[in-house]
Amino acid sequence: VKEKPPIPKSMGASKNLQQPVTHPSEGAHWLRILAGELAYRLREARDENPTLWPKTLGLHISEAWSVSKSRQCPFPFSRNPNIDYICKIGEKLWTELVGTAADFEKNKASGRVTTMKITHVSLGFSGVEVMAAGQQSIEGFFATGK
Repeated sequence: VKEKPPIPKSMGASKNLQQPVTHPSEGAHWLRILAGELAYRLREARDENPTLWPKTLGLHISEAWSVSKSRQCPFPFSRNPNIDYICKIGEKLWTELVGTAADFEKNKASGRVTTMKITHVSLGFSGVEVMAAGQQSIEGFFATGK
């Protein structure tokens, strides 16, 4: 009997930053790195089980050991979830958490004290599941008969 490898329930990638993120525009660099790790892990897991798919993508940030914030959203199905695909969704979550660079500058110019010292960033999949046995993709359902 061939034993099947365990199916992860979640996948994550995180970084503790020596130089804190102090402006919203600096987040794109780290999101791309984390999205690359997640894309690799998901691709590797799907090599073993092609019907594996995460339900949600979540972003978590921490500022200087005190304030923690997180957001998550549904992760839409894609045949080939690459770095750009994951990063695009991660950037939407980033904007929800910290705002845009333009908003940051506008607040700064108007005299509102706006500081940011993000020291930890993590991006992760949750609700990782496998399609039930016997299910097929939508492409298979609409394929012309053989």
